[in-house]
Amino acid sequence: MVARHNEEAAIREKAGYQKRSRHIRKAAEDIRGGKGAFRLESVMDARTYMRHEQDRPGCMADDTYRKELLKHNEEIDCR
Repeated sequence: MVARHNEEAAIREKAGYQKRSRHIRKAAEDIRGGKGAFRLESVMDARTYMRHEQDRPGCMADDTYRKELLKHNEEIDCR
């Protein structure tokens, strides 16, 4: 029963992912700053970040994984 509840919650969370990510990315573009400021690589909400970490522990520390994630999810890529 708990597993089914978790699966249903994940489906609901993923359903609004792209819309949330695009909204967050647009807001982040305003804080990029000018010359000498930090370089924004990607923007994602904490739920998405944590879901990836729960599914694949340590994945967000893996450069190859993050590059593939950005490649396949243009809504979070800010480069």
